[in-house]
Amino acid sequence: MFVTNTNLEPWMDEILDHISPASDDQETLNLMSKRQIIDSSYVENESLGNAFDANYLVPPQLYRLKLNQVWRFPPHIFYEFLVKGSSETKIKLKIRYAVPRFIRYGERRFVSGEKSSHVRIIHSVSNPKVNLPPTFGNVNLFGKTYGLNFDSEFKPKTVEPKLFEHDVEFSLNELLQNNPKQIDLANSTDSISVIKKYDANTDTLNEINQTSMDALDYEPTQKCDPDKTSIGFIELITGDTKTTLEISISKTNQNDVFKIGVEFLNANSYSSSPPRTSEWTKRCILMPFIITKISNGDLLLPPQQHFESLQHVLKNGEDSLAEEFDKNPYSNTNGVLTASVKEKNTLCFSTFGVFDTIREIPVLGASLDVLESDESFLDSLNQLSINDKQILQQKNLVGLIRNVILAASKSFNVDTSFFKFQWDSIQNRIKQIANDEFGTTSIIKAPTGSGKTLVFMVNAALHSIITKQRSVLIFPTRILNQDMFQRLTKFVYEIRQLLKSPDVTGGIYIGLFDPLFKALANPVVGKQMVQFDACPSCGKRNSILAKESNHRIIGKCSCGHEISYMFSPKESGDYLPLITIATPDNMFYNSTAARFEQYTMRFFGGHFVKCSCGYHAPALGDKFTTLSCKACGTSLDLKKKQSSPIGYLVFDEVHSLYGLTGILLSIYIRSLNVISNKIQKWDVRDPLPFQITFETGTATIANESELLCCITRMKSDKIITIPENSSYSSYFEPKPRLIKYRTVVQLPVARSSRTSMSNSMMKTYNAIYHDPNFSSKLTNKVGDAYNFLLGYVYRKSDGYTIRKSLQELFGQIFNENKSIEFLSGDASTTQVSRLFQRAINKEIDILLANLVISLGLDIGNLNNMIMMGMPKSMTEFSQTAGRTGRKNTPGHVNIHLLPSVPRDVFVYENFHRIFSDVSGYYERKPIQSTNAYASKLIFPNILKFLINIISYYQYLLTAPSINRALITQPKLKQRLLYDLLICLRDDVFAPNSVNLQIANQAKTEYNEFVSEWRKLSGPGHYLSEWFLSHGNSLTTLRANKNKEIKVHVDDDRLLSLIQSQYLPPWMTFPEEELDEISITGDNDE
Repeated sequence: MFVTNTNLEPWMDEILDHISPASDDQETLNLMSKRQIIDSSYVENESLGNAFDANYLVPPQLYRLKLNQVWRFPPHIFYEFLVKGSSETKIKLKIRYAVPRFIRYGERRFVSGEKSSHVRIIHSVSNPKVNLPPTFGNVNLFGKTYGLNFDSEFKPKTVEPKLFEHDVEFSLNELLQNNPKQIDLANSTDSISVIKKYDANTDTLNEINQTSMDALDYEPTQKCDPDKTSIGFIELITGDTKTTLEISISKTNQNDVFKIGVEFLNANSYSSSPPRTSEWTKRCILMPFIITKISNGDLLLPPQQHFESLQHVLKNGEDSLAEEFDKNPYSNTNGVLTASVKEKNTLCFSTFGVFDTIREIPVLGASLDVLESDESFLDSLNQLSINDKQILQQKNLVGLIRNVILAASKSFNVDTSFFKFQWDSIQNRIKQIANDEFGTTSIIKAPTGSGKTLVFMVNAALHSIITKQRSVLIFPTRILNQDMFQRLTKFVYEIRQLLKSPDVTGGIYIGLFDPLFKALANPVVGKQMVQFDACPSCGKRNSILAKESNHRIIGKCSCGHEISYMFSPKESGDYLPLITIATPDNMFYNSTAARFEQYTMRFFGGHFVKCSCGYHAPALGDKFTTLSCKACGTSLDLKKKQSSPIGYLVFDEVHSLYGLTGILLSIYIRSLNVISNKIQKWDVRDPLPFQITFETGTATIANESELLCCITRMKSDKIITIPENSSYSSYFEPKPRLIKYRTVVQLPVARSSRTSMSNSMMKTYNAIYHDPNFSSKLTNKVGDAYNFLLGYVYRKSDGYTIRKSLQELFGQIFNENKSIEFLSGDASTTQVSRLFQRAINKEIDILLANLVISLGLDIGNLNNMIMMGMPKSMTEFSQTAGRTGRKNTPGHVNIHLLPSVPRDVFVYENFHRIFSDVSGYYERKPIQSTNAYASKLIFPNILKFLINIISYYQYLLTAPSINRALITQPKLKQRLLYDLLICLRDDVFAPNSVNLQIANQAKTEYNEFVSEWRKLSGPGHYLSEWFLSHGNSLTTLRANKNKEIKVHVDDDRLLSLIQSQYLPPWMTFPEEELDEISITGDNDE
């Protein structure tokens, strides 16, 4: 069993004190960081090949032998920085590192032969020939016990490393006269000492004196016959130690400013080819770090820590931080250079990086007391003018609005006050409703987990109840939608209690391919309805059973409360609830690709006749002459047909709406607006008479207004951001003493990131559950808040591979079978629900997951995360890491970067520039409102969407009907093409050349489709079938041009920096890797 090294701990304490700012959470975070970094750097009682994963230097010859490998083999560390000083300026370097030591078993044997006999010393023996005492393989050394035994063999094992310390001091004047300055720090060869010996001839056991450490010898205890000279011994080996330091100086174009360069090199020689792990590993230099102190001068460095970066940007503007990095540049190779937070004019170079993201606490807004009366509520609306308030009174809306907000305070458990950003966002919607301002877009800009969902639901309810237009809240995954449906259930219940209105209903509109939601759509009477986690009335959990009522299956609690006001995925299209939770892909598929249009199109504004039982019977064009309710059989009057378009649309996690997906969404949203007008037979020329109102939220993009302009096709004066960037600090207060989460980055050495991450997860689990000393310290600080361990991977293949690797590791090391699961974004909700329930019940030891974690999914006790590689964008990283630290416990995120990915290496070499750049951190997302490629992809869907709508007035859903109409009505063909171009083109944001290309392309495709339809005959040829089988219709908005690209850079800011810098020589790839690596920006095509 491996042993966590302890003699490196004082060094780690010193480093972390220098590079992590003082906070209320520093001790807790340092405890976890120290353990994980040391476990990656060096563990004892382990084979040399498995003892270290990161934070060490290899011999230069090995670096050259491994030059073209994907794995990383660094021989040196190097950093440069600027100093403002004079000849009196002094620089002091404090250099620390360690070298590995290990023990091995050997024997002194008498070897007889035909010609001669001799005594031979064999230094590495796996299968002893000497009849040893049973416990001989256990060695007491440095106050610890090590064991050579492994599966009945003796294997060399690492022991406590040897520590080296050097102090170097010089003045700038000395350096200018002797430039560069080269120093040999250490120069020693292998040291081999016998520490334990058993003489089989005399049955004598000797062990080294732990105080004097005087080595034993290989000789027998007394003279004996040659054939009785068998001796077993254990040796302590200290690896080669040759290190050099080179310091250089150069003048800059600024007066009294000098650039200082420091290089520390593992100068151990190594010549074996091919390389032998047992030989080169003992010549490694472990965990080197250098503390640099300047006296009589000043270090010139930009802000690096989160709080000082925030303050700098708030004071000097968004671009000021990048200007500081350009003005005072520094560089580091094979490590991270950090300005000490403990001592002025001090630098710390380490082979790992640490960055603490502080909490930004929402400023409180209106208290709950203002909801006690209409008068106090109206007085609290400080964003509304006197005229706005008078309009609300004239329309008798004050009480209604107050009760909706009161319902939200109850369902979302608001303590004493709303947050200021929530209150102002709700006021913005109230002001728009009062003044009949529709067709706008509002952006709620707030940190992850701060409470944007409350705003979305309140504003959706206000819009729908007052305007009678339905609201749809879109969340990116089915998992997140299920969670939001449960929140909506409680909210709708509270509204109904306060308003006494049966018209306030809620639903969920997601795909039924998931086995769970198939079950939810067809509940069994008397069985539990798992979509309702608790009764909204009494709060009792798992108490809702299915009951038949009014031709539906509804939920009923044991307290008697009936949930007749919420609708399942299948019912939402039939009953059109006032507020619906939905996935974008299900909306897109059902409106533009699905069969049975008369049923699916009701949700998007298609005609229906509403039955007294609540069912909305489809009324599609002249197809039907009579109509009856499918639910209860009642005959319905076709003259009473109506429509209910979507008037309010929320899409959360706007950071995911960019690139091709964003463009397809832009075209689709434009089409939704067009068909909402066409269903009313209104002109579809701009400006459209009816326009959907949008609201969205973000925490992690910089160009949200530009992004939303393109997606919604609205001009910037219609985009409202709350809060504005200039007033952000008055809504969210940074708390430097409170840490949201810590990020640790390490770049593996001579290892794949899969291996280093697997080892890290196994060792972290061991620390928490099998190391009483560590676990008791952790428990005293945070209880069990770090016990749930999550591993984040980007690719599914990595998730399954690491899962298998961890199962094997636990079996080999602990002889235990651990429950290790992998959750991917395409997992069924059944699997997700099952896994989360098992995690809550502590039936899962380790959970691996991918992108699904970043998309708004909340896991209550998730504070300890290990990542394999940086997520593909800083936005995704901040969303993923932001899932930790949700309560008062700081999150801890340990990233094992991918050496084969240039972007990961760039993040490592530019660690503080990237993580401290709070303006660039929330990166600009590339987006166009349309382009020719996206238009070509989505063309069949939009054409079918328009045909669906026209069929409400003239049935065109079969090949014979549309062929006949196109022949007899020449203008219909032109009208269809015109409407197509209204959806596909964008005359406001897209260049004329793009619009012309789209127009020519659409005409060609349109004519080809019409030609194909003419070949079809017979009433059974439904166009929906043809579109799915021959028309190349999309079934999802997440179209992908090339699914083979495995590594993708879509941060335009990082990309430009990467492309402008020289990649180090070891960043080359074998041919088999090249097909998997793309160093390109996001391509809209």
